[in-house]
Amino acid sequence: MTTAIRTSNCRTAKDFWQGRAYNSDSEALPASDLQPVFDRFLPRRSDWSVIEIGACPGSHLLTLARSHGYRPVALDFLPKVRTLPAIFQRHGIGDLETIEQDFLSLQEQRRFNVVMSFGFIEHFNNPQEVLRKHWELVKEGGFLLLGLPIFGPMQMALRRLILTPEKLEESLSAHNTTVMDLRVLKKWCHSLPGALIVKCAYVDQMDTWFYSSDPFVRRERRWILWAWKIAGLIPKVLNVSCRLFSPNGLVVLRRKGRDE
Repeated sequence: MTTAIRTSNCRTAKDFWQGRAYNSDSEALPASDLQPVFDRFLPRRSDWSVIEIGACPGSHLLTLARSHGYRPVALDFLPKVRTLPAIFQRHGIGDLETIEQDFLSLQEQRRFNVVMSFGFIEHFNNPQEVLRKHWELVKEGGFLLLGLPIFGPMQMALRRLILTPEKLEESLSAHNTTVMDLRVLKKWCHSLPGALIVKCAYVDQMDTWFYSSDPFVRRERRWILWAWKIAGLIPKVLNVSCRLFSPNGLVVLRRKGRDE
């Protein structure tokens, strides 16, 4: 039986996501930037299954199903998840299963070879419990992939400098910064039964999600964002990522098999 977690522990309500890219008219494409991660760490197995938690808009799940042959399951509380089967069908994946439900109330008896979520666990007041609930869904010998944003020193300074006060407050209230530190997340992962840490690293050099045309970027401080992007060319050329300035973290865990 999966762990029951109260939905009141979620830091974002459903309407927070309405109108954002996750719920937009843009269609999932089999072109995820996580393809190199999938290729490096996951085996190609037509008998394997994968569930993505918070699946919309669906590109990561579609990419993995096409490249590795897994049977895909998309879980999301957004109504947009209902549109994914037709999209997957157009790309040759006809067996997508969708679950329109809040993950915290999910009671799922099945276990999956691959469980993944990206930009998910940091939106809860109790991310360690949410992590455990992810782990409960992983089969023996299977994998858990987690991606999350990192508000490290320079990324946080950038937000405070360029964002409007309203946008900054919204962002900070929606995210639990405790888990957005790989030192903390790695410690929690070590406590999971049978967990082997395959990868735990900061990624994406010095990228940022913000554009000078965004309405919540202060007009008089757009030059700071341009300066950031120019400076960011250096770690991109050197292929360097670190807690100081990188925007994302990536964790890959494997669950030990019975004979290990």
